[in-house]
Amino acid sequence: MLAIILYLFRFVRLVGSGHQAVAVENLAFASCNAGGRIQAKAALTAPRHFVQEDTIVRWQRERFRRFRSVLLIKQLLDFAARNER
Repeated sequence: MLAIILYLFRFVRLVGSGHQAVAVENLAFASCNAGGRIQAKAALTAPRHFVQEDTIVRWQRERFRRFRSVLLIKQLLDFAARNER
């Protein structure tokens, strides 16, 4: 019964908090589950940074523009090769 009350308290707290609190909770949960592996893995990976949502959207748009431009170039080259005759 106590576990359910604690679970509900943590759930309500996380719902009311922001994205960074949820990320910290996930990191804490992962470190509890990983045991001794988290120290070795943390030494090998790059430092983690929190990024604004606008930056992620900008990165996705830039990547999509590059993808579309490459796709358009391929289509134009294919069209030119077919109409070359």
